[in-house]
Amino acid sequence: MCRDQLPVWQEFYDEYKPKGIEVVSVAVDVQGADKVTPYLETAQATFTTLIDNTNLLSSIFGFKAVPNGLLIDETGILNYQKFGGFDIRQPEFRQIVERWIEGASPKWLADRMKDDPMGGPSHQEAIRLFQAGVNYYNQRQFEDAISEWIKARDLEPD
Repeated sequence: MCRDQLPVWQEFYDEYKPKGIEVVSVAVDVQGADKVTPYLETAQATFTTLIDNTNLLSSIFGFKAVPNGLLIDETGILNYQKFGGFDIRQPEFRQIVERWIEGASPKWLADRMKDDPMGGPSHQEAIRLFQAGVNYYNQRQFEDAISEWIKARDLEPD
């Protein structure tokens, strides 16, 4: 989720936690926890936040951009996924989450995922460029890191 969504997710979490819902956010930030913590503190976030400073989840799941939404039930089954553009402030996404909490059918959830294209060769190249940028960043070669990230962004602006 994006930092500007943190307060909204905190409100959502406060409302639905009594129903057994957990929210886990993942910050994709090469600079690590020190960069993320101030945003969490400002939002007074009490839900769990993980830090992915190598973009590993993008490599595993193949997503292009954040924010992403994954709805996983209590048995660990992935019921819904939306990669890129998942914004809880938008009524259609809030409705999906609320309906899921209420027990929406797998077919209803699947119908909402139909038009979510992912992957492809340009996406894999964008991931490669992002990873190269991470490697440069970790070596303190900041200009090279930014150059690789710009190439990745230009290849896949969404």
